[in-house]
Amino acid sequence: MKTLQVQLQPDLAPDLDFPSFVSRLHGIGDKAGRVRVSEANDNGRYINVSFDSANIGNLWQQIREELCANVAMSRCSVVCCEGDAGWDDYLLLHHFDPEQQLDNLP
Repeated sequence: MKTLQVQLQPDLAPDLDFPSFVSRLHGIGDKAGRVRVSEANDNGRYINVSFDSANIGNLWQQIREELCANVAMSRCSVVCCEGDAGWDDYLLLHHFDPEQQLDNLP
């Protein structure tokens, strides 16, 4: 089982309805496995929605569809997935900064 994490950065889009988007993500995760939500502030507020799932590819496809449907949310989101060595070789699947090089799921 691997973990996929969506990080939302509300300071980048203060007018968005983050609770509603987190709720939609939680609904996707409830079908796929365990979901955890945490919030913190480390040089800016962030919300992490973490999913543990045996089918990361399917989960990522559903989350990507949510981000495509809500372009404003995609502009303040980062999505990472554990790699073969856990978080030591994570995969960057989505980043609000288009300059960032993205990885693909194997």
